[in-house]
Amino acid sequence: MKMKLFLALAALALISAGFAVRGAATAARANAAANDIARQRAALIAPMAAAQRRWQAAEAALAKIAQPSSPAAGAAPASVAADCSDRPAPPTIAPRRLAAETLIANDPRKMAEHLAYFRGQLDLQFGGMFKVLGLSAEQIERFKDLKAWVKQRQMDLDAVADTLGLDRDSEGFKALQADHEKLRLAKEGELFGDLTARYREYYRTEVVRELARNLAWIGVYTDAPVTSAQIERATEILAAHSERQAAGSQRDWVARGTVNWDAAKLQLASVLSPDQTETLGRFVRMAAAQAKAVALKDRLTADFKAQTQPR
Repeated sequence: MKMKLFLALAALALISAGFAVRGAATAARANAAANDIARQRAALIAPMAAAQRRWQAAEAALAKIAQPSSPAAGAAPASVAADCSDRPAPPTIAPRRLAAETLIANDPRKMAEHLAYFRGQLDLQFGGMFKVLGLSAEQIERFKDLKAWVKQRQMDLDAVADTLGLDRDSEGFKALQADHEKLRLAKEGELFGDLTARYREYYRTEVVRELARNLAWIGVYTDAPVTSAQIERATEILAAHSERQAAGSQRDWVARGTVNWDAAKLQLASVLSPDQTETLGRFVRMAAAQAKAVALKDRLTADFKAQTQPR
C-alpha cells in the first residue's frame, strides 16, 4: 500500500515537473517572439521615418517654387459659381496608375530591398573605374553609399511627381531636379577630391569605352585576350579623335558615332594587334551607322510633327 502511494506521488511530481518545463519553454518562446516583433518594428520605424522626411522635404520644396495660380481672364467669381448649382457634376476621373518605382518608393521594405540589389551590382558596373582611378576599399564603399543615396533620392522625387501628377517638363519639377543634380555633383566632388576630373571624364567617354570593351568578349572566342589597360588606352585614343557634345545636360561628353577612324587607327596600332584593330574598326563603323540612323529618324519625326501641328 505504501509502495503504491509512493509511486502515485512520484508520478504526480513528474507530471507537475513536466508542466513546469513546458510552461517555461512556452514562456521563453513567447518572450523570444515578442522580442523578434519588437526588433522588426524598430527596423521598420527608421526607414519609414526617413521616407516621411524625404517626402516632406520634396513637397516643401515643390510648394516653395510653385507659382500661385491666378483666375483666368473672364472667369466667373466664386459667388457666381456657387449659384450655378444646376450645372451637371464634372465627370469622375479614374485614379492614375502609378509607376512601379513609385510603388517601391512608397514601401520602406521594398525600397530597402531594391537599394540592396542596386548597391550589390555596382562592383560589376564600376569595377573598371575603381581600378582606373585606383580607389581604396574605403573609397569604393563610400562611392557605393553615394550611388545608393542618389538612386533613392531620385526615386523619391519621381514618386512625388508621379503621385501628385506633376509634369516632369514643368518648371517646378525642373527646379527640384536641378537642386538634386547640384547636390549630387557637390557630394561627388567631396568624395573624389583631386580625382573628380578623371571621374567625370570616365563617364564622358563611356560611349567609346563600350566599343573597346567589346574586344574582351570577342577575345573569348578568338583566343586574343585584351587587358583592361589596353581597353582604357584604346578608349583614350577613340575619345581624342571624336567630337564632343556642345550643349545640354551631357555637354563635353563624347558624341556617339563621331570617331575619326582613319586618324584613330594609326595610334591604335601601338596598343592593339592588327586583328584587334580591325575588329574594333567594325564596331566603330557600326556605331557611326547607328548614330546616323537615329539622327535621320529624329529629323523625320520632327518634320512630321511640324507638318501635322495645327496652325
